[in-house]
Amino acid sequence: MPILWGLSLESPPARAHTLFMRNILLAPLVASLLLSCASADVRERKVSSAQTAAPPITDIFSEFTPPRPVPEIMSLKPGEVVPIGTYAKYGSKHIGLTIVYKKFVEEERASGAEVANPFYDYFNDGEIQLAFSEKNIESIAAKGFLNTHQVGKSMELYRRGRVKLEDGFLGYVLEASFPPTASNEVRPKYAYFSMRTIHPDHHPLNGEGAAEKGFQLGYGNVVAVLNDDVKNRATFTMGDSTGAGNKSLVHTLRFESEEPLPLLGYGGFNYLEAQVWGAVTMADVHHFVVNCADTWDSIRNEPWGAISAPGLKKLRALQKPIYECEKEKASNGRVVRVRAGKRI
Repeated sequence: MPILWGLSLESPPARAHTLFMRNILLAPLVASLLLSCASADVRERKVSSAQTAAPPITDIFSEFTPPRPVPEIMSLKPGEVVPIGTYAKYGSKHIGLTIVYKKFVEEERASGAEVANPFYDYFNDGEIQLAFSEKNIESIAAKGFLNTHQVGKSMELYRRGRVKLEDGFLGYVLEASFPPTASNEVRPKYAYFSMRTIHPDHHPLNGEGAAEKGFQLGYGNVVAVLNDDVKNRATFTMGDSTGAGNKSLVHTLRFESEEPLPLLGYGGFNYLEAQVWGAVTMADVHHFVVNCADTWDSIRNEPWGAISAPGLKKLRALQKPIYECEKEKASNGRVVRVRAGKRI
């Protein structure tokens, strides 16, 4: 077989690439068979299940020309800096895909070996949920979801710490200067990661080290559930990424292990975290979930409450499905996740 994307098939990254692409190419056929067995009413009633059955995109680089990872990223060695011209040459989503692909082939599948009995299918059974305040609906519709570097209002000390942490997720430096400018759109947008099919009693947020209060949404009273293709440029951590002291604790959604991942040892966690690399706009949103009781405004130190009538009207104008929030609890009453319920 010829060399693919400059990698010899004798090398571990190339073997990993072959496995990666084979799984993606087979997924649509398997998914179509599963979909034919599912009734339409169940798919409408449980939007999360419908999204799970959707096949992953056939080739994660197919929308780009040429359809390949960014060579300036793929060639980086630990500690090296991304050439500054890379950000003007490629779009942020293309770079984000490459960042995640590089982590997959070099860290998670470097040996070329597949896991015989994976504990969980993080890609197909996971969901990325981005919470925001209804007062920001119009701004997000116009500008997309922005990270702290793009907004630029956080304290310098916090931003310096966040830059160091994000570079640590990858093992190389996205931009040498501070404050960063060229790399801002590529840097992650932080969201919740929901393991939506695991039994609530066995969910990590019901296990050792989890917060007694269970899962609670912060940051806003609207939840945007992102499209499945966004998962190809996302990573996740088993808790707040502030506790991810090294890159081995940051995983792609195609990560596989036979044993469950432990929660990060940083405080009492009440959520799992996703990091989405590259721009995130309303085009990346699949549907919205609203009216999750007990969502908390950490600034005012009081509940957010239900979405207002004007807020709901603004949300409807975006022409995305909107659902009432449903909380899923373990047998001890601890909330472990939220999901779409009845369509509004």
